[in-house]
Amino acid sequence: MMKRWKKILGIVAVSTLAMSVAVGCGSTSEEGGSESVDSSVETVSGDVEEIMNGIDEVLSDYTGNPSFYAEEFGETDATVLKGKKVFLIPVDASNDYANNYVEMEQRILETLGAEVFIYSADGTADSWIQGIQTATNQNYDVIDLVGGVSCDSLESQIQEARDAGVYVQDSHNTDIDTTYNDDATIGTDFALNGELMVLQTIAEIGDPSQVNALVIADTGAPCDPAMKTGVEETLEKYGCSYDVKEVAVTDWATGIPDVTKNAFMANSEYNAVIVYYDNMLLYAIPAMQEIDCDFDSIVVGSYNGSPNIMTYITDGTLDFNIGESVGWSACHSVDCLIRGLNGEEVHATAGFASYIINSENVENCLNPSTGEGSYAYDGVQDIYISGYSELWGVDISGAF
Repeated sequence: MMKRWKKILGIVAVSTLAMSVAVGCGSTSEEGGSESVDSSVETVSGDVEEIMNGIDEVLSDYTGNPSFYAEEFGETDATVLKGKKVFLIPVDASNDYANNYVEMEQRILETLGAEVFIYSADGTADSWIQGIQTATNQNYDVIDLVGGVSCDSLESQIQEARDAGVYVQDSHNTDIDTTYNDDATIGTDFALNGELMVLQTIAEIGDPSQVNALVIADTGAPCDPAMKTGVEETLEKYGCSYDVKEVAVTDWATGIPDVTKNAFMANSEYNAVIVYYDNMLLYAIPAMQEIDCDFDSIVVGSYNGSPNIMTYITDGTLDFNIGESVGWSACHSVDCLIRGLNGEEVHATAGFASYIINSENVENCLNPSTGEGSYAYDGVQDIYISGYSELWGVDISGAF
C-alpha cells in the first residue's frame, strides 16, 4: 500500500522568497524554449479514491523485485564471444551512469572470453566518430555505443564500420520505438519510466489535483523526447499543475542550480520536483538545500537507479528513484549482442527492468560492508545473474 505521507498543498519554506505565483495546469517555462505536449491528451475522471486505486494497481507491477523477463527469449550460445574484440563507447567519460554501464558490460564480456576496450569520449559527435573509426581501423569485431550517444549523427561512420565487417549496436541511448542504421538499437522505454515517475509522485501526495510539480528536464539527448512525452502527458492526463524547466546536458552544473532556485523564487508552493535523470539531482538537491526547501513537504523523484544517488534516499531528501539495475542492463546489452552475432532474433525492444527504489528497499542497493551505493549491490542481482547464466550456459556470478 502506498504511503501518502507528504503534506498535501505543503508550502515550501524558502527563506529568500519575496513572492509566489500560481502554476497552471500544463504550464511550461521558457528557460529552454519548451512547448507543452499535446493538450488534447484524454484526462482521467472519477473520484479520488477510484483514481488512486488505479494508480496503485499500475505501480504494483514495479514494486518489489521484477521478474526475469529474458527467460522467454530462450537459450543462446555465448561462446560466440570467445576471442572477439569489443570496443565500447560511452557517451562521455564524465558521465557516471554510462561509464559504470560499460564497466559492467566489460566484466561480463571478459567473463565470456572477449577482449574489451573502453574508449574515452567527451560527449561530442567528433569524439564518437573518432572512436568508431579507431575501432574500425584496429579491426575490432564489435562496437557498442552506450548511454546517450546521438547515433543519428553518426550514420556514415556506422555504415563504414559495418561495411568493414564490424558488428555495431547501440545501448540505452533512445526509446524502444527508435532504430538507427546499426545492426541493433537496444532501446529503453523512457516514456514508460517518465509515466512511472509521475504516478509515483501522485501516489506519494495522494490526490492528483493537489500535485504542483516542478519538472527539471534535460535537453539534447536522444532519449529526451520520449521522457518528455511520458512525464508531461501523464501530468496532463491526471490534471496536475506543473511547470517545466529545461537544461541542456552540457549545462547541468550551472544551469540546474539556477533554474531550480529561480523556479522556487517564482513559486513557493511546489510540492513535487520531478527530475528526468538522477545524476541531475547532484545539482538540483544542493540548490534546494541552499534556499532552505522543506523536504518534508516536497516529493522528490527521478529515474535511473544510480548508486551514487542512494544516499539521497537514505537521508530523506529523495523520496523515490525509478531504478534500473545497471548490471542487469549491461547483461541485456550483452544478450542482444550474443544473439545478433549468432544470427538469432535480437530482443532490442524488450526494454530494461524498472522497479521503484525508496526508503523501504534502498538497503538492498547498498554495499553491506560500506553502507554506500554500489553497482555490485542493486537488490536484484540474484535474479539476473542466475537467469543469464542459465540462458548462456556460462556461470557469470564472478563477473561482479
